[in-house]
Amino acid sequence: LAVSDGAGSKRLARVGARAASEAAVGAVYEGLRRLLAAHAELRGACALPMTDAAFGAACAQLAGTLHVGVCAARAAVLAAFHRRCGRAAYRELLGRDPVLSDFAATLLVTLAVPVPERAELLVLSCQIGDGMTAAVNTRAPYGSAVKLLGTPDSGDFAGETDFLTSDGVTDSTALQKRTLVSRGAYDLLLTMTDGVSD
Repeated sequence: LAVSDGAGSKRLARVGARAASEAAVGAVYEGLRRLLAAHAELRGACALPMTDAAFGAACAQLAGTLHVGVCAARAAVLAAFHRRCGRAAYRELLGRDPVLSDFAATLLVTLAVPVPERAELLVLSCQIGDGMTAAVNTRAPYGSAVKLLGTPDSGDFAGETDFLTSDGVTDSTALQKRTLVSRGAYDLLLTMTDGVSD
């Protein structure tokens, strides 16, 4: 799953959001196809106890695939910006030449792996910006039914967030900090943009 939301104050943010979500899904899909073809044992490792080293290694490979998707999303936003630079129609629309921040968009990418051996779902999520991803067990008691899988970015001011156009968001360390993993008897995933996670 991928969901992206363009910054409301930026005139071309919807272009960035569309490019980001399409690129992320495509890159994760292709990455998973290659990963599973090369490592057939990966599916079995997802069912191991979460303390098992092979489970951790499998999650690291899956997270790496998510990170490739986020990097592809940023590259797609940059490409969308460069395709519009110097074009008269965009200069007329904006009253100036486009700048990268005009394409600012958040991105939440989620990967769900069924683990039928345990009747569970392994969920990995990486988040750039605000929004929310949650794994839900609709059969669980109300107080324990929802597991949040991300932390919204926040800046110095209310409503401030990071975007794919922000510096350093796709650095390896930053992506690792933005990625969460959970496995449980989930039967519903929610992912949404903006400040609605409140």
